[in-house]
Amino acid sequence: MRLELAFKDDVMPVDLVDGRVTVGGGPKDDIRLDGLPHGLLTLTLERGQVLVRSIRSVRIGKALFPANVPRLVVPGEELKLPNDVVLRQPLDAQRRESRKLAGTAFVAKELLSGDVHPEDTRAATFTCVAGFDQGLTFPIASDSVSIGRADDAQVRLRDRAVSRVHARLYRQGAQWWVKPLSDMNGTFVNGQRLRRETPLQHGDVLELGRTVLRFGGPERAPAEQPPPPPPEAPQSPPAPTERLEASEAPGAVAGAREENAPTEAAPAPRSPRVPPELVVMGLGAVLAVVGVAVSLLACFALG
Repeated sequence: MRLELAFKDDVMPVDLVDGRVTVGGGPKDDIRLDGLPHGLLTLTLERGQVLVRSIRSVRIGKALFPANVPRLVVPGEELKLPNDVVLRQPLDAQRRESRKLAGTAFVAKELLSGDVHPEDTRAATFTCVAGFDQGLTFPIASDSVSIGRADDAQVRLRDRAVSRVHARLYRQGAQWWVKPLSDMNGTFVNGQRLRRETPLQHGDVLELGRTVLRFGGPERAPAEQPPPPPPEAPQSPPAPTERLEASEAPGAVAGAREENAPTEAAPAPRSPRVPPELVVMGLGAVLAVVGVAVSLLACFALG
């Protein structure tokens, strides 16, 4: 498993195997950082999960976590240590891209058959990071879910310090809200006790009894390209009956042409052009008539 230690602009990757690792400023710490208390953190790595226990209160993500309480660290979360040192588990980009991105309707159906893994959905989720159900992920498969110890609770917690119906998560538009329903041990978001419903953002920490849930906001589906517009159908010529109807109403057609006609004067009509063959034939006929007339006059003169 890979972790990252960040100090200002420097990032140091650390590859670890399953087991227990200590982080601090002491000579016996597995990961030694000057300026940190001896044995500040104890990391337990197992099957891709990181469990952290601190001898002091540390800020994990958006909330301050108490000392000596084991806490699951979700990929992408940061542990803020003294001297501006940050310890985090980076997101696996390849795994993130290969997710199924199943929607809430798909999750609601497939959860019953066990065919979908909670991390393979773009639906909102609760991940239990501390408490009896530590390590479990609860996909949110509807727009309103109850959280509590009751058998019919959609997010059922096996924590005796949690009420049967402790809180309710619901969605309005694109925003998720949580509403406290029990005063038993209170309901906290990022360390602040709730008195009324409040919006939840990605990464917020919800505390109920001895259970700590981390809210994972829903991811949007990949943008889909709009389908290409259908090709325009070719305009077919009017049917014969339509031509007949148009010819039966010359006044209407003439009126439409006059309305669409330009205001400029129409050009004068041109005289028809006579083909040259007709001109030659006409001249030949005239010459023949003249020749006959001349011959007749000559005969009368000689007689």
